[in-house]
Amino acid sequence: MVSRMIKVITSEIEVKIDKIYLWNDSRTVLIWIKSENLRFKIFVAHRIGEILEIIDRNDWQWISTKENVADEATRAAKHMFYLERWFYGPKFLQLNKELPIQDLERENRQEISEDELEIRKSPIMTLQNISNQSVYLPDPRRFSKLERLVRSTAWVLRFSKALTKTRVESNRKYRINRKLMNFKNLEALTVDEIENAENSWRYKKNIMEKKSNKSMMEKI
Repeated sequence: MVSRMIKVITSEIEVKIDKIYLWNDSRTVLIWIKSENLRFKIFVAHRIGEILEIIDRNDWQWISTKENVADEATRAAKHMFYLERWFYGPKFLQLNKELPIQDLERENRQEISEDELEIRKSPIMTLQNISNQSVYLPDPRRFSKLERLVRSTAWVLRFSKALTKTRVESNRKYRINRKLMNFKNLEALTVDEIENAENSWRYKKNIMEKKSNKSMMEKI
């Protein structure tokens, strides 16, 4: 939610923002966000991808639960002290010194249980007609982060699927335009769509490797 709120605020205000700092009292969540080398289960990866589309992983820092005042706005404050803390934040934010940076991934990697990590056997491709259709996939060179590539691929596959359902009739243009309008109002990507997008790239990689091996054999 905070990443979506940041997106709205930064798009509406006219003040130039040089740096964004976000604080979270959950070490586990921060490790999820900051870990580039760990592969999590699809649901966790989906949420992380949505966050990183808006905010860079280096903008997130840890704060102790005692100093985290975010939840105080949702409670009935009985003392002015709590209202003041919520308006101004913890005192360390007002100190005239560089904010501490923690390497949570290195220090607390052991806090992640194996159940949270993605454990996969050799994948079995279950893509819907992906091998029989010429489905356009985004150019990976245009993306600096894997999460964005996967999510963009998921949107492309969803749009392609919506268009294939459009029947070819005299009013085909109208039907496609209606599909486009409906597409804009669709809900967030599902876990299955994210997984299908990942499988699309795995499938393409396998095909390219097979073609490469075949070319090498022909040269021999």
